[in-house]
This record gives sequence, C-alpha cells and structure tokens, in this order.
Amino acid sequence: MECPAPRRWVITLGVVMITAEIQRPDAYDVKWMRAQVQGLPSRIRNKLSHQFYTDAMQLPVRQRNSNLRLAAKRVRAKIGPVYTALKQFSQPYKAIATKEAVRETAARIAADMFNNLLQHAECLNGDYQQNLESSYLYLCQYALRTVPEVKPPFYIDADELPQPEFMEVALLKLKCDRWWCRKLLGVRKRYLETLEIVAGNVGEKSPYASKRAVSEWVRDQFATKAWAEAGELVNQSGQVISLEQALAAGMGDPENMRCELMKRISGLEDYAEEMQMQGLFFTLTAPSKYHQNAKNWNGSTPKQTQAQLVKTWGRARAAIKRLDIRYFGVRVAEPHKDGCPHWHMLVWCEPSQAKLLSRIVKKYFCEEDKAELIERFKNRAALRKQYRKQRQLYGYFKMLGKKVKAPAKQYWPSAPRFTVELLETTPRDENGHRKGGAAAYIAKYIAKNINAKGVENLICEETGKVVADIISHVQTWKNNWNIRQFQFQGCDPITVYRELRRVRQSIDAKQIEQVRQGAESERFIDFIRAMKNVDCGLAYEVEPMANQYGEAAKRVKGVTVGNVTAWTRIEKWQLRRKACSSVGAADLSWTSGNNCTPRPLGHKITALGITPELMAQMERGCTVRIGAERWRIGRHGQIEPAPVLKYAVPWDAKNPDFSTKAH
Repeated sequence: MECPAPRRWVITLGVVMITAEIQRPDAYDVKWMRAQVQGLPSRIRNKLSHQFYTDAMQLPVRQRNSNLRLAAKRVRAKIGPVYTALKQFSQPYKAIATKEAVRETAARIAADMFNNLLQHAECLNGDYQQNLESSYLYLCQYALRTVPEVKPPFYIDADELPQPEFMEVALLKLKCDRWWCRKLLGVRKRYLETLEIVAGNVGEKSPYASKRAVSEWVRDQFATKAWAEAGELVNQSGQVISLEQALAAGMGDPENMRCELMKRISGLEDYAEEMQMQGLFFTLTAPSKYHQNAKNWNGSTPKQTQAQLVKTWGRARAAIKRLDIRYFGVRVAEPHKDGCPHWHMLVWCEPSQAKLLSRIVKKYFCEEDKAELIERFKNRAALRKQYRKQRQLYGYFKMLGKKVKAPAKQYWPSAPRFTVELLETTPRDENGHRKGGAAAYIAKYIAKNINAKGVENLICEETGKVVADIISHVQTWKNNWNIRQFQFQGCDPITVYRELRRVRQSIDAKQIEQVRQGAESERFIDFIRAMKNVDCGLAYEVEPMANQYGEAAKRVKGVTVGNVTAWTRIEKWQLRRKACSSVGAADLSWTSGNNCTPRPLGHKITALGITPELMAQMERGCTVRIGAERWRIGRHGQIEPAPVLKYAVPWDAKNPDFSTKAH
C-alpha cells in the first residue's frame, strides 16, 4: 500500500511564513514514543501507541508529540499510584479470589514445579553436591519468575547458596501444594485488601480495614474456635486437657497479652525511676506520599510503609549506638484510618542525653521529602494562629465543665512526621501506687490495639467511632499486613520470664531460683533486677526430621545459667481430635444417652495396612497415602478417603519411593 503524500500546513504569523510537514514516524520517533508510555499497563500502552500512529498521519510532528506527552502525563497522574500498588501481584484475580481458588492454584504451581524439576534433572550429570546446587538454583529462579511475591525458602542470592540440608528442604517445599497454599493465602489477603484501598473502601467508609476483610477475619475466628473445641492435648502420662483451654492460658488470649504488656511497661517505668532516667514519648509518621488519602500517594501498601519506618528507625538506631546513648522502651504500631501505619514510642534515657536522642530521631524521620516540611515552615505563622484559636475554644469548653482534649501543637514544621513529649516522674501515694505516669500514658494505645479493655466507650479522634466498635478492624489490619504491633527496645528477653513462670516449685540452682522468684513477683522490676545480676539464657532441644520436609525443629526446653540447666518443659504433648479418643461414627446419637456398642476400627486398620506410626499421624489430623489413595480420620472418628485436589502432583504407584507417605 502506497503511503499518502505528506500534507503541508501554512501558518501565517504577521509576515512570517512557518511550514510544518506531516512526517511518518521513523525509528527515533518510535523509540521516543515507547519511552513515553513505558511503565503503563499494556492495554493503555497499546491504546496510546495506536493514537500516536493515527496522529502521525494527520498532525504535524510537534503537535502529535505534544498530544502523546500530555495524554501519558494525565494517565500517569490518574492511575500511576494504582498501577504501582497492583503490579506487585503477579497472579490474576481469578486465581486467588477465593480460598478454594487459592488451593487449586497452589496445586497447579506445585505440579508445575515438580515437572520442571524432573525435566531439569534429566540434564544433570555431575556429583550429588553439584546436582543439588543446580536444581535448587534453577527451581528458585523459576519460582521467582512464576510467583515473584513469594520468596523461595532460604534463598538470598545466586552467589550465596545455603547449606545442602537446607537446599534439600527447600526443594521439598517448592513442590508441595500445602506450602504454596499457605504462602498464597497471605498473598491473597494483601492483594484483595490492596484492591479495596484502591477503590476507596478503606478510610471514611471503613477505618483501618475494609468491611470485606473484617467479615472474613470474623469468620476465621469462629472457624479457629470450632477447631480448638474439637481438639485436645495428651501427654505420655495419659493426661488430657482441652485445646481451647490451653490456648486461653497462653499469650494468644488478648487479655493475657494486655496484662503482660502493661506489667512489663510498669516495671520498666519503675526501673527508670530508680535509675533517675528521663522518659520521652515519640510519635513517628511516614511522609504524605505513603498515605492513600493524599494527593501525591505513590501506591505504597501498609506493609511497604511499615518496612520504610523500620528501615528509617534502623538508621537512627545505628546513629544512636555510634554515640553510645543507652536507652530502652517500647514501640506501638497502629494504623491511620486509611491503613497507613504510624508509631508511638516510649523510651527512657539519661537526662543529659535526652535532647541528643530526640535530635537524632527527628533528623532521620524528617529527612525524606523535606520540601513539604519547608512549606509548613513558611506557613508557620498561620499554623500558630490556628492553634491559638483552638486553644481559646478549648479553654471555653473547659470553663463550661466539659471534658475535652487539649489541641495538639501541630504548628511546628516537623509535627506531621515527628513529635516528642518529655514525661515527668509522677509521685506515689501513701500506698506506694502511682497515679498516672508513662505506663498510664501509653495504656490507651496498648488497649485500643488489643481488646479495648478500659477504653470501650472512648471516641477515636481520627475516625469519630467508638473504640470497642472498631477493635476488630485493628486486628484485621494487623492480620492482613502481618505487622508487628508491639516491640520492646533494649530490654531483657521475655521468653526467660515466661518459661520460669511455668515452674511452680522452687529450683535447686540458686541463681536460676533467684530469677524465678523475680518472675513470680507482682512487680516486673524484680525480674529486671534479677536479670541484671544473673546471665540467664535459654536451653533448646533440636529434633531432627521433625516434619514432612525433613526440617530440624528447635524447641525451648528450659533456662540455663552457665553449665546449670533447669528444665521447664518436661512433658511432651500431642494434638489429637476429641472424636478419636471417644466414640466412632456408629456411636453418634441425637439423644443425650448413647447405648450403642462402639464400632471397632481394627478391621479397617488391618485391611488397609495402617501402621501405628501412620495411625498416630492420622490422629494428629494428617492424611496418609496408602496405595493409590489418601486416607484420613473423619469428623466423627471414621477412617475415610481424603478428597483429591484437581491439580495433584503426578504419582506413580509403581515407584517404591511413593508407596506410603504422610502429607
């Protein structure tokens, strides 16, 4: 087809004649065009490219280039943050929309990994070590290309390979559908919540987390409760306790967690008062580009914002360490209503070093995007005037006897990123109790992020909702983005405290008994003093081949001081279903009484050839493969075939390596 003749446009500007010809794009124009649309979604990129070629046959060069540049700029401003937030997820929406779809996707990926590993193994001709390294590196790189949001086990870099036993474990995990299912379920939570954030469903409509995520979290809590009610723990002595009772006695119970946190913080405050140290309360926030409700949002998710805060605090902590500033305290991470995390940090340090510590933290947290802080500095007079008006209004309501909060001093240029308050030592009453203080100051932030105990009727200033009504939103936010809410800095390990509280009788070792008495005390400062005098650590037990991947499990067994060890975990407990220890399927009855003879399982166990080891695994809830089928113990203690996934890893009944295997 012959190219049409170029058209000539003549534009008269006074007496000057300017001629512009319509030229067909050459290689340089195509390269420039691709640079303009680089990074945009493929559908929009193709549309802009087609429009560019269409304009090239009708418009002058300058005008067609200007049109493309402006169109790309408008698109980037509109969908740039959205595309940045969503491009981190490689799987299509249909593949992880539901949990059933995730299981099918995990089985498909595991089968794909297994087949690729078999194809790669046909090309290997070296010794075992070389073949193992080659297979591990090949499968890890293939996994990163397939699902880049899931990091392969123990993989750091192509030039830094782990030990051979870790590579063997990694290969078993990468071809396991259950391992991929666990990883993809976490990806699914973040993916769906990112879609909700992009759609504007997190914020004013539903603070901290979307309504879809909250309802799913509530359903998961009911499912977990039902699972705990159906299980029990048994030890070698035959002692049986309810799984629900065991979980309620640990740190998984919100009230237990809150009480322990408050006890630790109160003990740290007592120790700081004894050492005459100064308390500081920091509020640290990310720059505005990390907030979804900001105009300059860059597409960051709450998990990425938390990683940025951790990185910034790591740099500040390194500078503090270089200057030999001794400090300790606790950090609380909580969300803004749009899901973006911010920190409240309570620390104590020497009074002479408090100002220097504050300056270092301020330097690093105000270092990024200084331009927006400089703009606030230019507008500081108007901000101070606004604060004075709020202060007058606060005084008026105070005079009327209303309970209102004093306005925050947000007129400082660094206020959106960094604020610090000096905490004064609160005197004690005649009974030795302290009214107020640092622990009471942070107690609100502790309670509103766990179970809202004591602040149920408090109105949240940012959301305008009752704290008790949105506590499930906070827990959903933590669960979705896997953010650590509470972290202590410069303190003794809490595991020693928890292990020693398991021991009810005195210990013969004098030094360990001294620490145990400090842990049993009502005041946490007694444990802190004991740990300062005794170098107490943890004793571990390593169990080889502890799971189906052949990993070694490292478990805490006690505490140690020097060569002396006190064992705190003597009994070994095994999880099983309650139905396995009571009656079978034929014993079930809708009445309160049951006179049926229990149906023995011995005939089916003998017919299938189930060994005692496989039976023990089935009682723990595992499925075992016998012959060409997989079997499990059903809901009422009946041995039944396990459901087969749609995308199962190929299995050959003639292969002796797969004759009988637990999953």
